[in-house]
Amino acid sequence: MESLKSGFGTDVAAGIAERLARAWPPFPVEAFLQRAGDGFHDLELTGRARHIAGALGECLPSPFPVAADVVEAALGPPQTEEEPDGGMASFVDLPYVYWVAEAGLEHPERALEFQRELTRRFTAEFSIRRYIEVHPELTMATLTRWTTDPDGQVRRLVSEGTRPRLPWAAQLTAFRRDPTPIIPLLEALRDDPSSYVRRSVANNLNDVSKDHPDLVLDVARRWMRDAGDRRRAVIRHALRTLLREANPAAFAILGAASTNEVRVDGLRIDPPAPLIGERVAVSWRLEHGSSTAIATIVHLRVHYVRPAGTSERVFTIGERTLEPHRAQPMRRSISLAQMSTRTHHPGVHRVEVLVNGVVRAEGTFDLRA
Repeated sequence: MESLKSGFGTDVAAGIAERLARAWPPFPVEAFLQRAGDGFHDLELTGRARHIAGALGECLPSPFPVAADVVEAALGPPQTEEEPDGGMASFVDLPYVYWVAEAGLEHPERALEFQRELTRRFTAEFSIRRYIEVHPELTMATLTRWTTDPDGQVRRLVSEGTRPRLPWAAQLTAFRRDPTPIIPLLEALRDDPSSYVRRSVANNLNDVSKDHPDLVLDVARRWMRDAGDRRRAVIRHALRTLLREANPAAFAILGAASTNEVRVDGLRIDPPAPLIGERVAVSWRLEHGSSTAIATIVHLRVHYVRPAGTSERVFTIGERTLEPHRAQPMRRSISLAQMSTRTHHPGVHRVEVLVNGVVRAEGTFDLRA
């Protein structure tokens, strides 16, 4: 967030003002820049975008449909890449997301069409959630229509905007309670030609699995009946939280049922006593003595020492098909650097290798300050 904030300065407001003035010459550039600049540097990224959005609300013409026409005329061309590069270029449109989330509520039809154009340039996955809450029937009908939109960015808005637990966004509590209205949208997009859309479908189902695991398991079973490789990848990614939680039904759906025939040999943790800030490498071999190949999904679970007790993190190693009498070497390197998302503490850390959700080997390393 800090790197994004540093690239989101007052020049963003100046660029917006310049483009709006070209699209609508009466736009009050000086008043807008003064309003947008007041207290700007004290704010974080989203606060800065919301601040500019407030200035837009004061300086754009009314009613909303007139303002939407002006803003659309000022937007740049639609993205040509299937997936954005994640840089700051498109973030200049972030204030429009917060602006439309409130300014267009009394004109939902026009606001939804504006968000279709906005998502083709940046995203409307945050603003569309406000319309799901305030105008649920109209918005869900519109999203259903957009599942067949020719633009992949618009189709992705359908699956990403309805995620119950979308990061950086307010949760959709209605869909956390009852996610069934989302499922038909995801059904329509599960085989989308765009991998960008299909990954969003999987992320949505993964969100749902955290509150309604049985529903997602039922959906996954149904989708597996005639699944090709693409859809299987969607299902596997959608089940990732349940797989990390060692849910046996999730493994069974993917054809990786628990089996006692798989062995983990040669578990090695190097170095055995690393320092905080270093890395530790965990390596092992998978093998079995069965006469037929066995499908496996492998995870590595680390029990991190905390000031009070421990906490777990599960790393996905991947799927492997084990051939008879043929060892499969595996390895994972783990960073022990101090990070904003994870603080390391000295002490003995337990490491477990899980095959199809069952612990098959374990060891330890002694982390030193």
